[in-house]
Amino acid sequence: MGSNGYGYYRVVIFFSMFTGYSLYFFNRKTFSFVMPSVMEEINLDKDDLGLIASSQTMAYAISKFISGVLSDQISARWLFSIGLFLVGGINIAFSWSSTVTMFSLLWFINGLGQGCGWPPCGKVLRKWYEPSHSGRGGRSCPAA
Repeated sequence: MGSNGYGYYRVVIFFSMFTGYSLYFFNRKTFSFVMPSVMEEINLDKDDLGLIASSQTMAYAISKFISGVLSDQISARWLFSIGLFLVGGINIAFSWSSTVTMFSLLWFINGLGQGCGWPPCGKVLRKWYEPSHSGRGGRSCPAA
């Protein structure tokens, strides 16, 4: 298949990755939007909210490193998809919780799932848009 045959698939892959990563990002920030109502309904103080929010950040940092290695070992498409479904499921389960311990645990797992977003996305996009396929990203200027 010549490089011209990749055009349709490149567009589909790009928009799929863009949409998927947008959903990752949207689900990463959901707790910020519900913090005020959670404080009122469940009577949490700012220390509890800080614990919940920081549990996700810590897990996200750990998971981003690990998923970078994993995306080289297993299918990046599967890792991206599994992480996205995990994040969606955790957000639903989060709405059913009512204790600080459960909130922190679920938001930690959310952070682990969040880390599965960018490394596989970058790998898939690099594969579909590498210089040998698109002419971009390499030396396009003869003087360079």
